[in-house]
Amino acid sequence: MKTGKRYRAVFKALSLGILAAFFFSSTFVINRWLSLGGGDWYWTATLRYLFVILLLTPIIIVTGGISSFTRTVVCFWKSLTFWCISGGIGFGIFYLALCYSASYSPGWIVATTWQLTILAGPLILRSFGSSVRRGSLFFSSLSFVGVVLVNLHELQSSNLSDFRGVLFIVLAAFCYPLGNTLCTQAMSDTGYRWASIDDNGILQNTFSRIWIMAVGSLPTLIVAGLLIGVRDMPTFHQLVGVGYVAISTGVIATSLFLYARQNIARTGDEISAVDSTQSFEVPFALMFEVLFLGATLPNLIGWIGMVAVVVGVSGYVFSARN
Repeated sequence: MKTGKRYRAVFKALSLGILAAFFFSSTFVINRWLSLGGGDWYWTATLRYLFVILLLTPIIIVTGGISSFTRTVVCFWKSLTFWCISGGIGFGIFYLALCYSASYSPGWIVATTWQLTILAGPLILRSFGSSVRRGSLFFSSLSFVGVVLVNLHELQSSNLSDFRGVLFIVLAAFCYPLGNTLCTQAMSDTGYRWASIDDNGILQNTFSRIWIMAVGSLPTLIVAGLLIGVRDMPTFHQLVGVGYVAISTGVIATSLFLYARQNIARTGDEISAVDSTQSFEVPFALMFEVLFLGATLPNLIGWIGMVAVVVGVSGYVFSARN
């Protein structure tokens, strides 16, 4: 009976992860659209988290009362250094790098290379002492191979100049799970001396957790703006595009993903399983590009890749059940 409940919990976590991937996938297409429209990549990244903070503040107050928001602010302030580091890495550097890459690479290249986070997640978890079986690493690799196959034809026919942003996508792929793993470790009270979390209960609230990480990313975003010397102000179509991204990915997708990863998943294998659902961002992103940007459908190898993704994620279900 206990095994059956755990299996259903894992299935629920994977379902939420796939739904999150649906909303996440719009980021790649919209960021590319904003880049082609002349929007500065720095503002695309920074505005997202400003919007997220503005959106989540009333949500936290309405759902939990003013006391919940007060506890959220206190939790952030008491561990200011920790949240500026974890939020700066997992939200700030991650999205700055992802938006910068959109200035040089089409959305499908960004979406494909981003799947390195599927492999980065287990490696980071292992470095923090979590147990991740070899079978889980195999299914992660299978999912990654699948998303590469999805765009194999495009990779072969692309100009090398399209890959100038790949290095920054790789950086983003490691920063995102690293920042979120630091947050998970704080929730599990592993004893960071510089992260004295007195109110772990507030971190169980997904909205509060995202708000804290988003606020923690602001110092990194401000320093980045000073270093690169941003001059141009954001355009109107950039405000609209980023506003949509903030709602669909910064609030909806991130809430679904973090809830599944940090509130349902328990073991390193289950967390890796949730991380692997991000591979569905590739077929979803391809669908959006076909519908809105006139992209062509994949060839036979591409469809085989999609099947590999589904098999890889399904394998996680049985791995976690066993």
